[in-house]
Amino acid sequence: MSRILIKFLISIFFASIIQANTFKSWLNEINESMDSCPIELSMRLESYQVGNSSENIIDDEFYFRFFLSDSTYQIKFLDNIIFYDGDNILQLNQSNNQVFKFLPDKKIQKFLNQETLSLFLNFTSYSHVGGVDSSRYNFNKSILELDNHLIVSFLTNSVDVYYSDEIYEFKFKNINYYELDKDLYKRDLLVNFYKEKENVEFFDFTK
Repeated sequence: MSRILIKFLISIFFASIIQANTFKSWLNEINESMDSCPIELSMRLESYQVGNSSENIIDDEFYFRFFLSDSTYQIKFLDNIIFYDGDNILQLNQSNNQVFKFLPDKKIQKFLNQETLSLFLNFTSYSHVGGVDSSRYNFNKSILELDNHLIVSFLTNSVDVYYSDEIYEFKFKNINYYELDKDLYKRDLLVNFYKEKENVEFFDFTK
């Protein structure tokens, strides 16, 4: 699994924070919940282009979990689970039982924080595509370098996010939002369970 691809996914999937009866009310609902409980956003990820490769990548179990009160974040992508706590990143490759520890780069620090999440949860960060009655929205904040590349398709029972530029093309489909139990969330964090797995190879790149 390419670390470049993982970093890029981290930087664009935040728009997955959208689903419900009205776009604005759902953004507000998640915004109100995320300070008191962990949040999970689960979805189907489809990739049709990564660089010069046209190989399709499908993940029906892609998720992003976060809990702002302790600044922890976790992503599941294909066979990889990636954990971040603001200081270090842990990545478990479940296919070969290897865990990698490394320091975050500036892009990860830029996107995985409360300020960025709050920006994605703010309805004023979006504009209608095709008129005010349209069910499609464009993320319009240039500070994150995603403006005009990221489109949200919002319907009552289906929310999709589409991203495309000269290198990447992704769809996050059928996005669902859940409030998680705090104890179960902590138990399932990679940092809390990887040492209990058998035959794990650990590689520390922070030293």
